[in-house]
Amino acid sequence: MRRCVAGSSARDNDLVLVADWLTWHLSREAVMPMQASKDFEKYRYVASRLQGAWYAVGVRKSPPGASQTRLWLRYHQQTPGFDGIATNLKASTFAPHLTNEGGHLWVPLHVPAEADGQQIATALLPQVHSIDDAATTAHAEPASRPPSLPLDH
Repeated sequence: MRRCVAGSSARDNDLVLVADWLTWHLSREAVMPMQASKDFEKYRYVASRLQGAWYAVGVRKSPPGASQTRLWLRYHQQTPGFDGIATNLKASTFAPHLTNEGGHLWVPLHVPAEADGQQIATALLPQVHSIDDAATTAHAEPASRPPSLPLDH
């Protein structure tokens, strides 16, 4: 893949290739097809760590505001466990970057500037894993509260 400047059409084409490579390597189950939608130029669903839940990673057509990236991860509002995913992400380090559009949760992916496609894809793998880990792992109760104990009935 080429090394190109953010915002160029060559860079946008590379981002589609990056999304394809990235989601292929993230897939734990069957690899879903790349597709397009009203929100994404191209995306693919990937199985989350949370049983039955999925997230999409792809190139957004119109990122919100002054977003520095077109690569985003989205949890659809109808994915199983969405309420818990939303709660977890809002309590995570990703909270300041979350957007809620159409009832879905969107997280921008940090794309290294002036990097080639393979460097970008390699940098994004741990980033996406961190987002899904934060989304699917219940956060510990605050230290000021005593731990709740399971009760046998």
